[in-house]
Amino acid sequence: MKRVKKTVVFYSCGKCRTEYASRKLALNCEKGSCEPRRFGIGDLVRAVKPRFCSARGNRRYAMRGKIVKIVGLSPYDSESMVKGFGIERTYAHCYWYEVEYRCPRCRAMKTARYPTEALRLVRSGQTQAVAS
Repeated sequence: MKRVKKTVVFYSCGKCRTEYASRKLALNCEKGSCEPRRFGIGDLVRAVKPRFCSARGNRRYAMRGKIVKIVGLSPYDSESMVKGFGIERTYAHCYWYEVEYRCPRCRAMKTARYPTEALRLVRSGQTQAVAS
């Protein structure tokens, strides 16, 4: 019996670590610009667009929560950004933030991922030293 081995080579972008089948696609992705990181872990943020609570009859509410994780750079995906958040960008790589919040309708703790442009800073989570 013969064993057939097949080697598959992928090329990855140096900025977002996305894997591509060809070197040319990976280099094109790597040429793209990166947006600056605007939020940090522990920052209190609010969503620009309202969310819906399906447990309470699809009632709308304003999401306010705390950033618990910063998902690294990812390539811009026009379908998810424009359809999901109504955002068109100039940057080729964007940050995603994982936000933990409590639904004001059903009182359940939830997490959701948002791009930078879909969030607004409410209060910075980092403490500042008060000079006396």
